[in-house]
Amino acid sequence: MLGKLFGLINKDKPATTSPRAAIATAPKPAKIPTTSLLDELTHGQSVDSITDADMLHQLVKHSDKLDKKTNRQVRERIHHLKEQEKQQQLQHDMQEKICTRLDTLSRLQHHPLFDSELTHLQQQWQAIAAPDAGIATRVQAATARCLQIKQEAHALKQQLEHAAQEAEQLARQQQALEAERAEQRAMQAEQQTSEQQQKKVQQQQSQADREKHERIQKELSQNMAQQLSQLEAAINNADNKKAREFHDRARDTLKKLDQKNAHAFDGKLHLLSGQLRDLQDWQSFAAMPKLEELCVAMEKMISVELPPLQKADAVRELQLEWRTIKAPADKQAHALWERFKQASDKAWEPCAAHYEKEKQLRAFNLQQRQAICEALEQFFTAQDWGHADWKAVTRILEKARQEFHDFHPVERSEEKNIRARFDTAMTAINHKLLDEQKNNEEKKRQLVETAKSIASMADFDKAAERVRQLQEQWKHIGITRRHEDQKLWQAFQEQTGLVFEKRRAQQQQQQQAQHDNIDRARKLCEQIASLAKLADTELSQSGGEFDRLQAEYKSITDIPEKSQPPLKKQFYAACDAYRQQLAGISERQHQHQLQELARRAQLCSQLEAQASDSAITALQEQWQQQNLPADWERAIDQRRQQAIAAAQDLQQPDYPANEQKRRELCIELEILLDAETPEEDRPLRREYQLRKLQQGLGQAASGNRMALLEQLLVKWHCTGPAPAEMQSRLQARFDVAQKRGGNTASK
Repeated sequence: MLGKLFGLINKDKPATTSPRAAIATAPKPAKIPTTSLLDELTHGQSVDSITDADMLHQLVKHSDKLDKKTNRQVRERIHHLKEQEKQQQLQHDMQEKICTRLDTLSRLQHHPLFDSELTHLQQQWQAIAAPDAGIATRVQAATARCLQIKQEAHALKQQLEHAAQEAEQLARQQQALEAERAEQRAMQAEQQTSEQQQKKVQQQQSQADREKHERIQKELSQNMAQQLSQLEAAINNADNKKAREFHDRARDTLKKLDQKNAHAFDGKLHLLSGQLRDLQDWQSFAAMPKLEELCVAMEKMISVELPPLQKADAVRELQLEWRTIKAPADKQAHALWERFKQASDKAWEPCAAHYEKEKQLRAFNLQQRQAICEALEQFFTAQDWGHADWKAVTRILEKARQEFHDFHPVERSEEKNIRARFDTAMTAINHKLLDEQKNNEEKKRQLVETAKSIASMADFDKAAERVRQLQEQWKHIGITRRHEDQKLWQAFQEQTGLVFEKRRAQQQQQQQAQHDNIDRARKLCEQIASLAKLADTELSQSGGEFDRLQAEYKSITDIPEKSQPPLKKQFYAACDAYRQQLAGISERQHQHQLQELARRAQLCSQLEAQASDSAITALQEQWQQQNLPADWERAIDQRRQQAIAAAQDLQQPDYPANEQKRRELCIELEILLDAETPEEDRPLRREYQLRKLQQGLGQAASGNRMALLEQLLVKWHCTGPAPAEMQSRLQARFDVAQKRGGNTASK
């Protein structure tokens, strides 16, 4: 509340305690068992089956001794019975109203609205589902009388229509005769006076005046014809109000016509005037029952329980209906008016009380608005505007505006004055507030200009830091006008956003450069790794390229720290793989030489096994694919020459010597590897071992074992063939021992 902010406003509304609050604060009696009490009061009936209102009211009196469910059932049952009784009463009132109107109608003479009124009442009565027997008898009797009146009126109407037709025919004949005579007299008079007036008219009026007069008369004649048509239509529609209006207009127009033009409309206007008087007589006669009904309705409105505003609308509606009915000027109508007026005043009493309360409320609202204005005025005077809490001032203004609006309505006569006082007090404070807002807006405008100068700095990191400082200063500037603040904030955001955008672009460039360096470093690592996959010949010549790639990798410096460990790992792994491959060139070449020696030995074996010119040719073509050490070359070439010679029948191989040599090689291999020797060669093994001992040769050192194994393998490949069967056995024996030697070497 504004009073809490100012400490000045005291809202002294009358203290009222609602019935619900009074009940809530009243002490509640202790509940007692309700079964015996309920049975005693209801005689064992269930609450939903009770139809005796007195019994239900007895239960309400003892509601403090009943439980909540039973109390609710009792209230609902009472409400249901009241609604049922109300509906029955409304049905009975409706039937009584229809019966009264039929009875009134049956006592009247037939009039133009008689048939439609009777039909309407019959339809209303037929719509009633269960009519009261007594009322139904009265309705039947009244309906019968009305039907009889209707039949009599119909017969009388036919007679009157027939007589009217005859009278109309006679009148037309008489009118035609009179018209003819009048026309003759008029023609004679016109002929007599025309010559006399012709000169006078010509002198008084010019040709333009005559044309203007004729044009005006023509327009008036057209209007007169249209008004008579409207008057006739209104009379046929029984619209008395419009008919009177059109009749008055027609009479005024007729007065403006000259004698010549007015003569054409006199007869029809006279006829329609008579019909209008008849319509007014009938409607005045029919108004009495309606006025009686309005009196009854207004008297019932006295006892009807409605909210004040709804009841006021209902009373005004009945009063409006009374005004729309043209009551006849007689004593009976005046008595009905006095009766209606008295009932209206009585029915209006609750509405008057309500409007009195509203008047008191408007007075209270005016007092509160005056207190708000006084509080604002005192606040303006007492405030130190040099050190004001502007946010609190804004809240006070908003609260004052809201509370001033809440205390509505006030008397119309006071609205303008209190509004002017409030606007004056608010304007005085708003001027102070506006000055502060403009001052703060100027501070923010200076920050915008500073941000523009910062946006042109070359060091984007420093510019971004300076912008953050400006943003912090912006937060501590006081209140501003919302619209101006939005424009300044948008301008400030554009400048600060430009700084951050430039910084972001620079960071993106740096990140892109770092990504490019990472990609470049990875490609260099991949290139070093590809060097390790070169053939030995190319690998041996790739040292310069390896040094260049290393130097290029080490020249890359701008790489994020998180990406450096995996790149270094990849780089060192590629370098280690290259160095290992480079160091293993000689070993691989030696292995290739052994493979080449074994291949050539296989070619020799094929020629030795199947001697032919084609085999010799194949051996010569496939012989040298790779160079061998000189001693290996000589030894294998010697076997080749022996194989070719044997194939050409120039010299047969020395099978026994070769077999003996191969046996010895197997024994040497088995001794070297400490393997078992077959039974038939064990004496030869002992002999070989004894010979070696005599020569002073002991067991081979483990460091020379591989070299000795290689020597034995070279000798085996370069030794000529043994007999085929023995060659196969010795080859298998040598291969088994050699395989064991390979496993031992691996260990």
